[in-house]
Amino acid sequence: MRTMIVAGGRLTPAFLNKMAAACPPDFVIAADRGIDVLLAAGRRPDLILGDFDSTKLTAGEIDDVGAALETFPAEKDYSDLELALNEAVRRGSSDITVLGATGGRLDHFLANVMDLRIPLAAGIPARIVDEQNILSLHEESFAIRRDGDTLRRAVFGERTPERYVSLLPMSGKSRVSLSGLYYGGEGLELKQSGASFGVSNRFAEEAAEIRVEDGTVLLVESVDALT
Repeated sequence: MRTMIVAGGRLTPAFLNKMAAACPPDFVIAADRGIDVLLAAGRRPDLILGDFDSTKLTAGEIDDVGAALETFPAEKDYSDLELALNEAVRRGSSDITVLGATGGRLDHFLANVMDLRIPLAAGIPARIVDEQNILSLHEESFAIRRDGDTLRRAVFGERTPERYVSLLPMSGKSRVSLSGLYYGGEGLELKQSGASFGVSNRFAEEAAEIRVEDGTVLLVESVDALT
C-alpha cells in the first residue's frame, strides 16, 4: 500500500496534485493543517489526524469531510507528522511519501527529517518531498539513476539529470563507498563535524551506487531554485 502523508508545512495545491498524479497513492493521511491544502486541491483524505491547532477548518467542517478521524490533545509528546508516520507503518504501508514537511519553522523541519527513522526502522521506503528536494534516510546500500524515475521527473522536470546528490551523516559518523558520481571513492567517512564534505555531488555516469558500510545517511536530491 502506497501511502501519502500531507502535513501542514509549505505546500501548494498544484504541487500536491502533481505528486498525486505522478505517484497515485492507495491511502492518504492528512496531518492537521494538511487537510486544508488537500481540500484546496479538490482531494479527500482517507484519514485525518492531529490536534487541529493549526487548521483553518472548524470541527464541523472537518467532520463534514467524511474521512476517518483521530483527534489528539494539543499537549502531547508527539508531533502530528510523527503520529501520521506511526499510523502509516501500523497500517502496513509498503511505501510512504510525505508532502508539506518543509518550509516554515526549522525545529519542525529538523524533527520531520529525524522522524523518517520511523519507517526506516520498519523497513519501509519513505521520503520527504517538496518542489526542490527529495530527502530519504538509508542504512543499506542503494542505487539511483541520472534520468530519475517517475517521482524524480515529476519533482525536478527537465532538470532531473542535473540534480545535486548530497549525503549527510545522521549518526555521529558514517562510512560510504560511491561510484557513478563525480566525487567517488571507497570507504569515505562522513562526519557531522565536517558535514559539508558530502554536499553537492553530481552524476558522472547514468547510474550511481551508494554503498552504506556504517551508520545512517541522509540522501538529499535537490536542484537550485528557479529565479
